[in-house]
Order: sequence, then C-alpha cells, then structure tokens
Amino acid sequence: MSSRSQSILIFFIVTLGPLLWAGNFVVARSLHDSIEPFQLNYLRWVVAGLILLPITVRDWQPIATAWASHPLQILTLGALSVALFNCLVYSGLQHSSASTGGAIFALSALFIMFISRIWRGTRLRAREVLGASVAFLGAGLVIQEDVNGLLSQEDLRGPLLLIAGSFVWALYTVCLRRWSVPLTPSACLATTVFSGLLIMTPFAIITEMPTASMLADPAVFGGILYVGIGASVLAFCAWQKGVATLGAARAGVFLNLVPVFTLILGVLVLKEALTPQKVTGVFMVLLGVLLSRTGNNESIRSSVLK
Repeated sequence: MSSRSQSILIFFIVTLGPLLWAGNFVVARSLHDSIEPFQLNYLRWVVAGLILLPITVRDWQPIATAWASHPLQILTLGALSVALFNCLVYSGLQHSSASTGGAIFALSALFIMFISRIWRGTRLRAREVLGASVAFLGAGLVIQEDVNGLLSQEDLRGPLLLIAGSFVWALYTVCLRRWSVPLTPSACLATTVFSGLLIMTPFAIITEMPTASMLADPAVFGGILYVGIGASVLAFCAWQKGVATLGAARAGVFLNLVPVFTLILGVLVLKEALTPQKVTGVFMVLLGVLLSRTGNNESIRSSVLK
C-alpha cells in the first residue's frame, strides 16, 4: 500500500470513531418516543457486553487482579460512564435536538480541564477562561434554538440533563487518567461495561423493560444494535487504532468533529433545522475548545463510551 493510501486509510479510521459517536446522539433522539432512556442504555451495554465477553474470558486473570486491587475505582468508572452518563444524555435527548446534544457534549473538554485544574490545585490561565467563555456562549446559542423550537420557555430539562451528562463524562475521564487501572484499553473497556451492567441490572429487574413487540420494531431493534455495536465496540476499535497510529495529541483533535457530524446527521437524518444561529453556536463551541487547549501540553486521554 502506498503512503498516500495509508494516509487516507488512517484518516478514515480516526474519523470513523467521532462519526459513530455522533450517530449515538442521532439514534437516541430518533427513538425518544419509542423507548425509555434507561431501557435504551441498558440494552445498549448488554449488546456491547456480549460482544466484549470473549475479551473478558481471554483476559480474566488481569481483570480479576484489577478487581481485587481497584474494586471501588472500577465500580465508580462503570457507574459514571456506562450507567449515569449515558442515562443523562439519553434523557436529555428526550427534550433536545441531536445537534444540541453534540454541541453540549463538546463542552466536556472544558469540564475536563476545570476538574483537572481543581484536582491538581492549579489556577486557570487567561486563555483557558477566554476559550471557555466563547464555548459556553456558543452552546447558549444552540440551546436557545431548542428553547425557541422544541421546548417551551419554561422547559430546560433537556439542555440541563445534557450539561450534567457532559460534566459526568469529564469526571469519569479525569478519574480514568488519574487512577490508572492496570488493564489494557480493551480489557478496561470490557471491565467498565460489565461494571456498569452490574450496577444497572438490579434496576432493570425491578423496572419495566421493552416488550417483545417493541423490540420487533425495526427502528428500535436496529437502533439498539447500532448504539451497542457501532457507537460502542466499532468506535472503540477505530479510535484505538487511530490513537496508536497518530498519537493521543494528534488524534484528539478529531474528537472536535463529534458536534460537527452530529449537526450534519441531525439535518440529514432527523430533518433538524440548519439555522445560522445553530451553525454559529457550534463553530463558537469548537473555537472556544481549541482556544482553551492551545499550548496545553497535558493531553486528555479520552475513553470510548460515548
């Protein structure tokens, strides 16, 4: 394979993860009238868990050792990422557009920066404060579109739940980096997924789950397969390959494509309105995130449970 072909292939691989994660927001929004957020989230990780089961069996010794040495950390990571984050996002998308979900999720990079600074006890720099201000102003423009369109003036549940989800994701990411659970990325993913399922299963037993007729709906069944396989396992594999090839810092730039892809897919798939205000808001979010991270040598190791 020529060097040009290899470059194109790597570009495709490192772009595939953000594209699949953007699809997660679109699918969740498209199913907001068909399945409850907890149901979608639980079934998503059941599907992912089944696919990741061979990894768990293969790496059972290091996984068992990690559970013995870091049980609270593993449970916390599963609770934050698999259980809480996704439930908040799916609940928020019951009341918000997919493009708003993507734009607000981009703010998680800023929340990561804030939490990391607090964790280390260091102050924010002026550039970081400026970038955060621009990004949050841009998110406000996108949210206003939802308030004027999908929501009533009094109903801000969707954006607030999405903001809470972004903060939880940021907390999870910082914890993942700081705790350094001694597992390979694939084994860590499998362990985190099953940890989250361990937490959610008792609630699934005592709450109403989708009926067979509901799962027979092609849209619902296909959506569950997509978020369980595409937005979870396939996105993880593509992202890990991209990071291994380009490095975390260079590959991390591609994460900024998530709100862009979400905006585009929302327009194409869900027929969401593409307005100048929404485009401007998404652009301001990306500009603010990039501005706040410019010159920041501490790379953010992103996980793949979006």
